Amino acid sequence: MKKAIYLLLLPFIGLLALIVIGAVSLRYLDWNGARPWLNAHISETMERPFAINGDFAINWATEATEADWRHWVPWPHVIAHDVTIGNPKASNQTFQGRNFATAKEIQFSVDPLALIPKKVIIPGLVLASPHLSLQRDADGKDNWSFNHHVSSWNLDLGRLVVTNGTVELHDAIRKLELRGNLDTVDAGGSGDRALKWNITGSLNGATVSGHGMGASLLSLQYESVPYPLSADLQVGKTKISIKGGITKPNKLAALNLYLDLAGDSLADLYALTGIVMPKTPPYMTQGRLIGKIEAGISNWNYENFKGKIGDSDFSGSVEYASAHPPSRLRPMLTGKVLSNKLVFKDLAPVIGAGSNERDFAAEPTIEKTATNIAYPKIPTRPLAQL
Repeated sequence: MKKAIYLLLLPFIGLLALIVIGAVSLRYLDWNGARPWLNAHISETMERPFAINGDFAINWATEATEADWRHWVPWPHVIAHDVTIGNPKASNQTFQGRNFATAKEIQFSVDPLALIPKKVIIPGLVLASPHLSLQRDADGKDNWSFNHHVSSWNLDLGRLVVTNGTVELHDAIRKLELRGNLDTVDAGGSGDRALKWNITGSLNGATVSGHGMGASLLSLQYESVPYPLSADLQVGKTKISIKGGITKPNKLAALNLYLDLAGDSLADLYALTGIVMPKTPPYMTQGRLIGKIEAGISNWNYENFKGKIGDSDFSGSVEYASAHPPSRLRPMLTGKVLSNKLVFKDLAPVIGAGSNERDFAAEPTIEKTATNIAYPKIPTRPLAQL
């Protein structure tokens, strides 16, 4: 009887021994030997150079968050050091000499049971000292566009943690040069993760600096959900404060945010918008900006704003619509603006009047509550010259 039981259990004992030996072997296996194959395979898939230049290891451990029998299934925990992703192989000279991305260390775990139905579940991805170099040349060629391959595998990434991250952006079309730092931080102690950043650089020749906070980078994968963002920026002499959401930030498809602007002159907005505006006294404005960009056609609404130009105040709502041939051959700006106090000297550059002080030396200020209003004579010569 004992012999029969022994013969019956022998296959199971052998299988268990193989599992134990396999687990021990996997635990202490030197995975660096797999780097050449892994580098070549990923490079071919991504169609750009990929390399793990440092140590590569896979540790096995059970996942504490798993219940019932799944708690006993070990998960592979991947650790890769000195990882680089190059620029596209077919790129021109513009991108050579710089990697698209590097990281001092990458760590993540994979649910092994989810691989059976072709699903890659990664609860968390940790990037230590990553660096991202985004580039676009004058011909519109960029290094951040990847070729999309049809695959039956699905990726589910839970959270992304970035420590001591840096990013640089070189955009020849927008004449934009930026350098920034990124770090993942706790959002108000609620357990949620947020991305904290600061930047310096230039835009159209004007100095750029600022800082802000947004949701986790993983929020960018949900294209239909606005990405929450708050920031304080300075472009040249223009100060900008924003708080709201942006849909598809990589394409700037839509935005809905509160926008505060302040500066020495509206003319300074050229560096930011590319639109030539008149030189004015110092100004400030606060309002809600709603924008939508689709197929090269943009519509912008600045709603319920209020502000000042010099000593004059103003409030209202305006709408800007870009040209849309053949129905609209030119951009159109419409709106309703109210002023409770209007000093014509502040408005002179906008309507084309001169800025000579003697033209307005004796001009009165128009108050909404005034009963007897003396309207000043507005110089018309500059208007005729427009």
